[in-house]
Amino acid sequence: MKTPTVFPLFALALVFAGPLAAQPASAARTVPSLELPRYKTSGKSDAPRLASTKVTVDDLAPPGPASARAATRNNVAYLAVDAGKDLSRPLRGGPRDVTFVSFQLQGSAGTTLDIAGARLSIGPANKDGFAPLRVGQPNGNNKTPTWRDLSHVVKVETFDGAPLAVLPVVTVRLDPVAGNWDLSIFQRLVAEDLPLINPPRGANKTFDLHAGSRGAWLSALVSADENPLHLDANRNGVDDTFEKTQNTGVLLAATAPAAQRTALVKQWQEAQKAANPRPWSTRSPAPDGTLAAAPKK
Repeated sequence: MKTPTVFPLFALALVFAGPLAAQPASAARTVPSLELPRYKTSGKSDAPRLASTKVTVDDLAPPGPASARAATRNNVAYLAVDAGKDLSRPLRGGPRDVTFVSFQLQGSAGTTLDIAGARLSIGPANKDGFAPLRVGQPNGNNKTPTWRDLSHVVKVETFDGAPLAVLPVVTVRLDPVAGNWDLSIFQRLVAEDLPLINPPRGANKTFDLHAGSRGAWLSALVSADENPLHLDANRNGVDDTFEKTQNTGVLLAATAPAAQRTALVKQWQEAQKAANPRPWSTRSPAPDGTLAAAPKK
């Protein structure tokens, strides 16, 4: 049996004396950056920076009544969605455009995501306090998915008394023309060529969240026209530098056979596995009772 990969919480927060508590929506709200390698709020980008005209950072403004409420915790803004409630946010990209969507959330068991046809969910925690990430697989009617566990688990922590799985920075690559999507955790590609399920037919892509048994908190959402993790001019999910070394110095053409891209992606995954890139630090709401550590300088 394959041992699940554990993704710990890499979060920086401010110094706080005593247990952390959610602040009312009227408190100062800071929408954190995910500090994506090509889109950072401080310091130098790890690769040529994405133009601001190609990125949309969700301001986490509360939607209509009874959908979700705005809150702030350790100076990090988030949208809290009650158990069984839904939240929808707009995304960039036309109906045939490749779009990259990065996000960070804390969700209870049963929380599901529909990202323009890319389906993800959080399974129940095991006895050690870890929950599996699941991807949706199409069934007969191609609308309601069946769920398959990935070999990746995340830690479950307590937030306002509720057990929520703490997802790391997740990036989804949507390819409507090919009808599939890829999943990266931090900069590491962990699943590829997953089928889109009932993707939108019109021009509007959306990020749709259905909160599980104890609710969910969305603390960051970014959509982009280009890959925010590394240079990827042909938007196939593979770092251009690596791709050129594997393909006689050139990038795969858009018309290249799907099998050629699949083989390249497998090589990229093996290279990343060998390099074992370290997750970067980011900011997110801190669990109950946590004394937040000051960021290292």
